[in-house]
Amino acid sequence: MQATKAEKTRLGIFIFASLALLAIGLISIVGMRLFEKKVSYFARFEESVGGLEPGSAVKQNGVTVGSVSQIGTDPEDVRRSR
Repeated sequence: MQATKAEKTRLGIFIFASLALLAIGLISIVGMRLFEKKVSYFARFEESVGGLEPGSAVKQNGVTVGSVSQIGTDPEDVRRSR
């Protein structure tokens, strides 16, 4: 059975509309992340930071306020982490 021209047109419109909605959804989600305000803080620790890794949540009074972006050794004093 051959699809009629009207059926092909409706299918094309449906596929186009679906792709357009998907693109709008992705753009809105990615756009929100791109324009999100970011503030960086720098901290040094002399005690162990074991268990802490990039991507870990930073919490203040139980509320997530950010995430760890990187961890390294302080070049001025290798006994400290930053």
